[in-house]
Amino acid sequence: MRHPGLTAAGLALAMLCGLSPAAPARADVVISLDGVEFADGAAVLGFFGLNVSNYLSGAAIVTTTGTTATSLAGGGSLIFAGVNYSPPLQTGTDGTPPVTDFDFDSAGYVFDLHLEFVAPLSGGTVGIDSLVPGGGTPGAYTGSYEECESNATACGGLTYQTARFITAGGAQVPEPATLTILGFAAAASFAGRRVARRRG
Repeated sequence: MRHPGLTAAGLALAMLCGLSPAAPARADVVISLDGVEFADGAAVLGFFGLNVSNYLSGAAIVTTTGTTATSLAGGGSLIFAGVNYSPPLQTGTDGTPPVTDFDFDSAGYVFDLHLEFVAPLSGGTVGIDSLVPGGGTPGAYTGSYEECESNATACGGLTYQTARFITAGGAQVPEPATLTILGFAAAASFAGRRVARRRG
């Protein structure tokens, strides 16, 4: 599923500028999500960064609105609205890096995006790493999924009991040279805008 409104260049620029030297941790690798889709027809778009120790250093990720309702464990249904994880309220790696599992929480801890990859991700990873499809039941979800957590209003009256599962996609890790070129391009563009504003 293509989403032309969000270009790779635009997301890359936002991600790289957001992970500037002023940020708490420097990103040495930018992981680009590639073709990630939910069972309800929605998509996961964006990037996240890994620092020199392979811990998460930032993210620019959004999920889009689903087209079908997701069943709730306690009855009823819920259509997930698109969620912004840019930046996430909290990020985490499950275990000591390099790892396969990454968590992103939205504002207020209302939603959690869990991404599980087939192979551990690190600064030495190059190419595409596939995501493990989601599955399981409340309290025992597996693979990759988005869960409605602690807000009963947003979660259809139930908390920690509904999720939508990722069924396809993975992550693209660029060659180091490509990442360097993107970084220079982002820096040059940012500097150009600053000069233009001063002259204006």
